[in-house]
Amino acid sequence: MTTSFFRRGLLASVGTLLVGSVLIVNANSQGLTVPNLPNLIDFQPVVTYAAPSRPCELGRGDFNGDGFVDLATTNQLVGEVQIFINDGAGGFPTRASYEIAAPCGIDVGRLNNDQHLDIVVTNQNSNRLVVMLGNGDGTFVLGQSFATGSRPTDVILADFNQDTRLDVVVTNINSQSLSVLLGNGNGTFANQVVYSVQASPTLEAVGDLTGDGYPEVVVANAGSDSISVLRNNANGNFAAAVHYPVGQIPHSAGIGDIDADGDNDILAVNRWEQSMTRLINNGTGSFSPLTPTIFLQGPGDIEISDLDGDGVLDILATNTITDVDPGTVSIYFGLGNANFSSPQIVTVGVHPTSLIYADLNNDGLIDLATSNFYGDSISILLRRVPLATATPTSTSTSMPTETPTTTATPTEIPTITPTVQPSVTPGVGNSLTFLPLVTNQRQIFPMVINPIAQALIPIAQQGQIYYTTTLTINGPLPATGRFYLSARSDAVAEVRVDDRMTVWANNQILYENTLTTPQIVEVSRSELQTWLDQPLTITFRDVAGSVYGNSEVWLIWQP
Repeated sequence: MTTSFFRRGLLASVGTLLVGSVLIVNANSQGLTVPNLPNLIDFQPVVTYAAPSRPCELGRGDFNGDGFVDLATTNQLVGEVQIFINDGAGGFPTRASYEIAAPCGIDVGRLNNDQHLDIVVTNQNSNRLVVMLGNGDGTFVLGQSFATGSRPTDVILADFNQDTRLDVVVTNINSQSLSVLLGNGNGTFANQVVYSVQASPTLEAVGDLTGDGYPEVVVANAGSDSISVLRNNANGNFAAAVHYPVGQIPHSAGIGDIDADGDNDILAVNRWEQSMTRLINNGTGSFSPLTPTIFLQGPGDIEISDLDGDGVLDILATNTITDVDPGTVSIYFGLGNANFSSPQIVTVGVHPTSLIYADLNNDGLIDLATSNFYGDSISILLRRVPLATATPTSTSTSMPTETPTTTATPTEIPTITPTVQPSVTPGVGNSLTFLPLVTNQRQIFPMVINPIAQALIPIAQQGQIYYTTTLTINGPLPATGRFYLSARSDAVAEVRVDDRMTVWANNQILYENTLTTPQIVEVSRSELQTWLDQPLTITFRDVAGSVYGNSEVWLIWQP
């Protein structure tokens, strides 16, 4: 059974952040730690395009027939659908707008058999579904509109009765219902059939849950802390909804075979308690819940895809921190047994509400995009080939004449090559006193945190994380000596991070220091003890300025 249809698309960042160890929860609710982290996804720097006045959702498709995926947004406050045409390299410089009052949900598909992609949009003021018929050249004409329930929010196109004509399902948040409109194959739909669900249905998902080839509908009910499953009667009509309790204020749902048993399962993202509920298919289209796995702040939209190409489904989720600060997207790598890694996190625009994944530049890699509601923008993040991992080298125990071994691998480095040296003056020290510490034939110190000095350059968005690395420091520490953050691997030297360096473990901050001014930094033994024998994530973040940069940063031991 294949993964079916999911909701939406993602992103923006100058760096990535992997938070915590890999924590999974199995069917018996026992926490397990996975020893090896998955390969992180490496992205190019974000490109952001204005989408004025509250872009609500993203749609995707090749609107002009050139073989590249284009984008569309519903911009609520100005009452328009905005089309972004791909330039063939994953850029979107060309755009056009079409007036539709209070648009929200959007989906893309062929509605009239002319081989051109069309668009459907929900109009929340008039309680109608609006059709935009594509001309095949990236332009559209407004078609007919069709009645829905009260305040239609989300919309998905799918062939519910297997007649090769696309049908549509709409969530009606104020009337606690779904509207199903069967397609006529000519750009029009039959009158709605209304199905009751529970309070405040928001985002939905469509996929085959019974194995009969006919797609079912799942919707998150934010007002009743539940999801509703509507089983297809194999003719485009649906049985009465079956409700399953989930966490507090579920915002969205996804469908996919997360335990690799051949049956599609359900994921519900619970915004209030910041968790994910996994409902495992019993093989008959009924479901049993597993213990929720906690997300980060304010989870919203969700997508399910094999992002890293290992044959196992991964999870993408948008996270809103506040309505003024940049949001994030969490990438949870699937383990194939309904469990997932801890997230790789990428910073995006303010209040990301919609996320999609697609190969935007035809390089064979899945890229990401988000619509950012309070940021009035969309963000594009193109994939790139991961950075090479350094090969450890052997090191003499008498003098550090070879490259120190390191367990740290940067997941993102600044993309601009510095043209001047950073404003750090190396301190004077005797390298003979900074011998590498070797434990069980494995070098521990000096340990690299960032081997690349970055001159001060302008930052795209204040508050961004611009560098991330992961490492593990294996204990025990030597019984004597002192420990420093240093710009040199063989001597104590002033270190600088503009503005803040943070050490994380298990989603908690272990250490944080503002290093805008170059300074000698000693890390106390008691402090360092809390870092030992666990996966660490170390980030450099701009805090208040308009530039970022850093010296080399090493963790060294002085006997």
